[in-house]
Amino acid sequence: MSSCISEILSLLLSRAKLDRDRGRERLEDILKREERMPVEVKEAMRVMTAENMDRSAKEEEDGWERRLGCLLLCQTVLTSSLPSNCDLGLPPDLPLCCLTLLSDREARVRSASGQVLGHLCSRRGPDVYEAVRDSIFEAVKVRINSQSQVS
Repeated sequence: MSSCISEILSLLLSRAKLDRDRGRERLEDILKREERMPVEVKEAMRVMTAENMDRSAKEEEDGWERRLGCLLLCQTVLTSSLPSNCDLGLPPDLPLCCLTLLSDREARVRSASGQVLGHLCSRRGPDVYEAVRDSIFEAVKVRINSQSQVS
């Protein structure tokens, strides 16, 4: 299973959308067959989220695929058919990571971070939304102001 998971992670981190889609499909297939979250997936989410919290990684122009791959991994886990009482192994700082990535240069990363936050709210309830609401509104406000200044 370990080599299969590492292959999936490589696909999720690929520059090619087709590879990322394949990685996501393979992860979905694995999660459908499992009754609990594989340890390798939990560890990958923890490590990748920690990397994304590093400001220098966020500013790296070429690294948007890594950030997107991390978000796709988390999104696939959140939308899996695993039971709601199953420990998904989501990193506790995932909401903060998503908030940070809402201001990423790459639109695909910003979109995916918003989707992960939405799935977190669905899975964990309104407490997640209440914790991130003000930061989201502020990010939207800054984005709108910066776009109006450019126009």
